[in-house]
Amino acid sequence: MVSKSYRTISGLAVLVLMSVPFALAQAPAMARTPIAFSRSRVAANGASEFTFVPIVVGADATEPRGINNAGVIVGSYTNAFDSNYGFVLKNGVVTTIELPNSITQVAGINSSLELAGDYLPSDGRDNPKGFIFGNGNIMPVDPPGAIATEPDAINDAGSVVGSYYLESGYQGFLYRGGIFTTLSFPGATGTLAEGINNQGQIVGVWYDSNLTDYPFLYSDGQFQQLTVPGCENSGAFGINNHGDIVGFCSDPELGLGFLYQNGAFLLFSFPGATNTLAFAINDSGQIVGQYYPPGVGEPQGFLATPVP
Repeated sequence: MVSKSYRTISGLAVLVLMSVPFALAQAPAMARTPIAFSRSRVAANGASEFTFVPIVVGADATEPRGINNAGVIVGSYTNAFDSNYGFVLKNGVVTTIELPNSITQVAGINSSLELAGDYLPSDGRDNPKGFIFGNGNIMPVDPPGAIATEPDAINDAGSVVGSYYLESGYQGFLYRGGIFTTLSFPGATGTLAEGINNQGQIVGVWYDSNLTDYPFLYSDGQFQQLTVPGCENSGAFGINNHGDIVGFCSDPELGLGFLYQNGAFLLFSFPGATNTLAFAINDSGQIVGQYYPPGVGEPQGFLATPVP
């Protein structure tokens, strides 16, 4: 049976659908072999490899985007009717998050189970708008003048980072204490803020006029570009409280996820995938992301755990 509840704040409502229990099945043993290169180092917590577990929610594509320190995972999925919903995966149970008559995406979660994401009216007459959902309340998150807003992460203080679109292009933002701060990498054509930790360090992607992507770290008011060796395009999506960073790396043959830890990179791939994206990492070193299977299969999610 499906239980429904509506909660309304400031004219917005969220529909929470409780689904059946969800079981995580471990991927084959071959999943424990990372793809790395000579300049890489071992993975988190001294591990030299990961255990990968597929995350498949709904009947089509799955995109886990966030994980907190309790292992609660959030993201979005598409069902067989091409409808898009947010989800929370906690203790083996999936909760579907939907703002009525909208396409809903959940991208971030903190220790208090506050969610950050965006929604798009299903009639297509408007652009994505941001929101924070916590304690039964919804708060809109939209920088002044934004045409579209996409929050991507929230830390334990409730600070949110994401991106907003203007006619001039994308810019990153930090929303903290009711104040919006624009984040723009120097000289960039566009900037996307993707992750934030409890120290206020922010990671993201900036791109140039050729639409080439580069990862960055923003800390203590300063931008630092990260260079992933051997990658034509790359970007940073998540950062934990230890300063470990995850993201993606695109080389001429394969798309890989990366872990940046203590000044060194580890590249990895879900077994058999043609493309792997690492979106978020918690303080235990657990990583969530998305992989593309060979052929015409839809992208699905994964949980990667370091093997001691």
